[in-house]
Amino acid sequence: MKNLILGLLSIFILIPNANAFNPACEPILKAGEARAMLASWQSTTVVNGKTKLEFLKSAGQHYMRRNGEKWTKMPVSPDGAEQEFASQVRSDKVKLTECKIEGSQTLDGIEVKVISYTLEMPGAPAVQAKLLFGKADELPYAQFGNQTESHYRYKDLDKP
Repeated sequence: MKNLILGLLSIFILIPNANAFNPACEPILKAGEARAMLASWQSTTVVNGKTKLEFLKSAGQHYMRRNGEKWTKMPVSPDGAEQEFASQVRSDKVKLTECKIEGSQTLDGIEVKVISYTLEMPGAPAVQAKLLFGKADELPYAQFGNQTESHYRYKDLDKP
């Protein structure tokens, strides 16, 4: 369950509050909003270098699997958890700081920008992270944190 929570947090880190943040954090907000608007996407998160968590949104339905097991419908919708996370950010219970565009690169043939930031949640150590988001579409393509590495894709998705 702890790995599920870490995996979900890796997805929800992308939803900061534009009103409470430095404008340098705006690309993170846009990336989260762009992904949330899609009917389908897939992410793979590796936690502590060993546990592989995959999340799939297909035609608005959410699925997950752990370490390559069979896809199962998620017991909770990440959309609801994402809204709760955004609410916590907006109420300043969760902080997103130190946002800085570090440059651009190509990831899997896609031109992306790299932004680094710090996420601070009550009762947990601060997490330094990087988000790689599309220059053209502003979608997240990869995210790297202290104990997690996530990759997102929007084409050639698995079937649940």
